[in-house]
Amino acid sequence: MRLWIGLSVFAAWFVSAVGCGDSMTGSTGGSGGDGQTSSGGSGGTAGTGAHSGSGTSSTGGSETTSSTMSTGPYCGDGQIDAGEQCDDGNINPFDGCNAACEIVLPLTGEKYIWKYVAVPGTQCMDGSTAGFGVSLNPDSKNVMIYLEGGGACFNDLCDFSAFSIPFVPPVDGIFNRANLTNPVGDWNMIYVPYCSGDIHGGAKDTLLGGKVRHFRGYTNITKYLEQWVATFGDAENVLLTGISAGGFGAGLNAAQVADAFGAGPQMTVIDDSGPPLDKDVIAPCLQQIFQGCVGARRHGARRLRG
Repeated sequence: MRLWIGLSVFAAWFVSAVGCGDSMTGSTGGSGGDGQTSSGGSGGTAGTGAHSGSGTSSTGGSETTSSTMSTGPYCGDGQIDAGEQCDDGNINPFDGCNAACEIVLPLTGEKYIWKYVAVPGTQCMDGSTAGFGVSLNPDSKNVMIYLEGGGACFNDLCDFSAFSIPFVPPVDGIFNRANLTNPVGDWNMIYVPYCSGDIHGGAKDTLLGGKVRHFRGYTNITKYLEQWVATFGDAENVLLTGISAGGFGAGLNAAQVADAFGAGPQMTVIDDSGPPLDKDVIAPCLQQIFQGCVGARRHGARRLRG
């Protein structure tokens, strides 16, 4: 069963600073969510890899079709070859064997002691490596994932926002383990700092205000999930929550978190202060500007079904 709970206190994402008719720096030469780079409307797409499929080319009205298959061993062939720690055929990225054929080790640590985990392959908006904090309770089969808030970047004014705050172990509110009335006081806790500037929903690099901004909040969560599921794969309850930009992020990432953990745990989403806003609140042109800027994953906000 999947359960959606929304607690919309107030909309903490303000877009009044830029109107539809105002000038702003748009995206140029950004890379798409799957790692491809687009520039100047070029229609060609090229890719390389150990396993190539078929392609077509057209010259002077004639068309040629070619197909090339890898004959040697490669990561994803289902066989553990030299230099590989595992190989599951790259069918499930969350089964403890990642797409690079490396074993993903579960998180470890002292009970209730916070530690920060930097995750290679992730990015903050400034290009530095992102990560998350974790406080474990080996006696619990429940886990809370909290996404921090802090505004959004989609115009030149984002330089005046703080998206690079160092990790500080949270102690108040829902993180207060000493509060006997805290319903998650004895749960495993994950705290995701906010450094991507994209309400945890981006999957794109964009030239904005003279700088390349790495909007990778969504793909960062995808990478984190490799370790989260490896650690809490037997969880009975998974709570995904956040405030403000983190509330929006909880909604945008709900589907991929539920898919990664699978049908086992009870999934609960609490969106605090990040309510869905329709065109009467945010003009469609501003929504398009933001989505185009950060490459927001629109499908991530679909409601979860039982």
